[in-house]
Amino acid sequence: MNEFIQTDAAINRGNSGGPLFDLNGKVIGINTAIYSPSESGGNVGIGFAIPSNLAMSIIDTLKSGKKIKHGWLGVQVQPITKEFAESLGLKDIKGALVASIVKDSPAEKGGIKVGDILLEFDGKKIDRMTQLPQMVSRTEPEKKVQVKLLRKSKEINIKVVIGESANDSQDTNQEENKSTSDHITGLIVSNLPKESREGKNDAPMKGVIVTNVGNNSNAALRGIKKRDIIIQLDGTDIENTNDFQKQVDSAVKKNDDYCKIIDENFANRLLSNGKKPTRVPEITYSEIITIILLYQQSRYENFKSFYQYYLKLLHKSDFPILPSYDRFVALKPRVLWYLATLLQWLCERAKGTGISYIDSTPIAICHRKRISKNKVFAGIATLSKSTYGWFFGFKLHMVINEIGEIQGVTLTKANVDDRKPVPDLTRKLKSQACDEDKAGHEECINFAK
Repeated sequence: MNEFIQTDAAINRGNSGGPLFDLNGKVIGINTAIYSPSESGGNVGIGFAIPSNLAMSIIDTLKSGKKIKHGWLGVQVQPITKEFAESLGLKDIKGALVASIVKDSPAEKGGIKVGDILLEFDGKKIDRMTQLPQMVSRTEPEKKVQVKLLRKSKEINIKVVIGESANDSQDTNQEENKSTSDHITGLIVSNLPKESREGKNDAPMKGVIVTNVGNNSNAALRGIKKRDIIIQLDGTDIENTNDFQKQVDSAVKKNDDYCKIIDENFANRLLSNGKKPTRVPEITYSEIITIILLYQQSRYENFKSFYQYYLKLLHKSDFPILPSYDRFVALKPRVLWYLATLLQWLCERAKGTGISYIDSTPIAICHRKRISKNKVFAGIATLSKSTYGWFFGFKLHMVINEIGEIQGVTLTKANVDDRKPVPDLTRKLKSQACDEDKAGHEECINFAK
């Protein structure tokens, strides 16, 4: 939210467009939006309003019967980070870094180049990158403005004739462009407006625009928001909704193929009890794995609530043949083998970056008062004490590198010393350190210490 007034006034649904008053009764803004973490959309004391000073010029134009026109420069900019400023020898991080330029745009015609740092626009200093789009938008089209920029450590002043920004296309039928992959991504996307595809504004010319983000979805948890533009998916460029859907379907197919590959390669190596399942599962193993992973990434603390109140109600069309909750719980052990091999594969592909972290966490299987009655893990689970107190169950030991990749994992009884699994967990890391030691040192890094 840029160039907005943040207020704790009680702004609720239906209040958008209403005035925001100060203590003297003067209008200082136009209520526009609120932040609400709940699905109900209720007010939590965080609201935003357009400053009245910004609205005055637009109001005067509308009163005179004229059309509102916004300026267009034709650049995509990004903020100046501290690291980038230090690499160029800059004293501060003010300005806007030009990341790309639209072909035949006012910026290109005026001589602005990729890598330039815009310092001033029409005599106004650019302290933050977010100020530039507002400055350009408020500028009258066809106006010649002076832009001060930094290029190769030299300040340059150039003249640019501002163009007219094209309005968002109103005839775009978003219903036809909706993606049906919402159970996987939690998103609904549409094709970019025609003006964006033709490069008539500062938005990317290829990709899809997010029109809706599901509440509590993985996409929402990852920070994806409405009106975001997706230009790549799984490393592949996206030009339209068809490309987006193909990549999502490809990801789902890889999940199915993964289960089939495991079956084909290990079917003859696994011991069998001679019995075959008498009942064919209603859903595929890949769907079971997908549901398990979706639950782990959701905000639900109870799987039964997640399954009955979220999955079966909100995603019935995405999983049309969902079994009952008890049946699904009975099917979950069948995919344990696939999840275990997936975890092993993740450990194998983890990079040896030279920095690793190891820790353990308790896994309690029941409350302490029910230890004597627990029969499922009788003789396997043990009693131990962690920083949170006594617990009955197991310990999960894990090694990760500094970029979050899992390098090793093991499960032990609760009373096992945290130091005991370290040699086995770090054996691969020691081997990598020895292989990468080109100087021929006799001793490798002792990760156990």
